[in-house]
Amino acid sequence: MRNALRLGAYQILFTRIPGYAACNSSVELVRDAGNRRAPGFVNGVLRALVRGADDISYPDPGKEPVRWISVTESHPEWMVQWWMDRNGFEDTLAWCRANNRPPESVLRINRLRADPGDLEPLGVKPCAHAPDGFVYRGGGNPAEREAYRIGLYSIQSEASQLVTCAGGVDGAWRMLDGCAGRGGKSTYLAELSGDAGEVLAVDIYPDKLRVLEAQSERLGLKSVHTLSGDLRALEPISGSRDLVVLDVPCSGLGTIGREADARWHKSPEMLRDLPDLQLDLLRAGAPWVRPGGLLLYVTCSVAPEENLQVVEGFLQASEEFLPENIDAALPGTAGYTMHLYPHVHGTDGSFAALMRRRQ
Repeated sequence: MRNALRLGAYQILFTRIPGYAACNSSVELVRDAGNRRAPGFVNGVLRALVRGADDISYPDPGKEPVRWISVTESHPEWMVQWWMDRNGFEDTLAWCRANNRPPESVLRINRLRADPGDLEPLGVKPCAHAPDGFVYRGGGNPAEREAYRIGLYSIQSEASQLVTCAGGVDGAWRMLDGCAGRGGKSTYLAELSGDAGEVLAVDIYPDKLRVLEAQSERLGLKSVHTLSGDLRALEPISGSRDLVVLDVPCSGLGTIGREADARWHKSPEMLRDLPDLQLDLLRAGAPWVRPGGLLLYVTCSVAPEENLQVVEGFLQASEEFLPENIDAALPGTAGYTMHLYPHVHGTDGSFAALMRRRQ
């Protein structure tokens, strides 16, 4: 019944659907669900909303700024308060509004098989920042196009592409993607190396690795190999990799604009509990890096608790790794870190930190 009321209220307040039609639709929903008493109640509530829609009162932004942003921009109060404590009112409002923009569908060209001109029939335009990214403006699902089937592109957000570029892949490197998932970064690393290096993709979930293997085959990549397991439990091939990428499990606070309901399933406890796991994975990946090699730590979070604080804790305890500046041509860079924000860069929120092992 609550869901039927929510649907009706949304139609009444935010669409051009006539109020009477919105009321009738919700009444039919609860009637079809078999609740004999609900239709009259739902009808009464929604018709009252139609009559009083112009008289709805919102919190006073001057007296209750957190509640006002929470209500008007549809974000949990704890999340608004958490951001405001760090960044102030105006930045918090801009961040929340950016999270409510419709997300763009972004393609990553496979330059081993395609040139930008090959994507023009799809109705694309170059991304603002990612060198291989194109915003998809064509109709339908880009994963159902023939050009996708034959491996001319992948679907990967601009932020995810950018943090992968932060590793500065140059030539036939031997690489490890320690939390590979379905392989967006693994396959991009292979493409950046011209498919001349080697990417060992490790993940705890075999089903995700099977997707990764299928994607590698679709893209024509021969340099990606998979290994199922928890990186923390694997015996490292010590000093064997030019680059280790660790896209660790995180709160996902940077992608709540892409996953509409995700914000309501987050909690502040995540920011307390996840950093221990993230630091453990960073320590587990470090021994794989060869002397002089690179270690790239990545999250799709905007929380310092999961980002800079984790990396600083790792560096303070390690005598082997030093900060390594990320290419300043990439957006959001500040020395050895990259901070991407929806309201600043127009991308998902993401973080990357690059470190080099001493020779």
